[in-house]
Amino acid sequence: KNLLIFHMDGSNAQFVVALDTATGCAYWTFRAEWRIRANVAVSDGIAVFGDLGANVYALNAQTGALLWRDKAEWIPSSRITGNVTIHDGIAYVPISSMQEVLNIVKNKEYPCCTFRGSVVAYDINNGKRLWKSYTIDQEPYLLGETKNGTKRYGPSGAVVYSAITIDEKRGLFYVTTGNQMTEPRVDASDAIMAFDLKTGAKRWVAGLAPEERGGK
Repeated sequence: KNLLIFHMDGSNAQFVVALDTATGCAYWTFRAEWRIRANVAVSDGIAVFGDLGANVYALNAQTGALLWRDKAEWIPSSRITGNVTIHDGIAYVPISSMQEVLNIVKNKEYPCCTFRGSVVAYDINNGKRLWKSYTIDQEPYLLGETKNGTKRYGPSGAVVYSAITIDEKRGLFYVTTGNQMTEPRVDASDAIMAFDLKTGAKRWVAGLAPEERGGK
């Protein structure tokens, strides 16, 4: 069948739906564990997408059957908001987070922050995780405590909110990153970054943060 596969947008939309393009009738539906914000990428009969629980799913595009699922990141409030991109049988999944917001909501009593933006690569045929590349190389370490005794960690942030751009000619993919959540300052914040398509190795970073935010 010729199917149009998409996610249902809305405040609690957890469904991926396939419509028959000839009739407009729903052919199958799949419910994710969490809400879906990004796209559904389809290649070679496999539909791949992520949810706001940082879960990655692959479905049989014709039947909606679950082929595999993986938790891309376990840090609380991690999520997938940027579009999944499939190239040459590999799904590139950008990971973002609301950890700093969680800290604010909890009146700054939540330890902040330990999350680093990343991209995870999967073989779409079997769900094997090929690699995971972080935007910030340095693992977060204990910076100290706030006045109320809450632990602080850094550097953190530089999340990947948006889609990945593939550069097949150069063997690279590009991402843009968000702000830092905690110090010390890193070039990966508010930047454009290039990674190797096959290995995920970081090739270059162009920091774009203005001077008042610690940029160059």
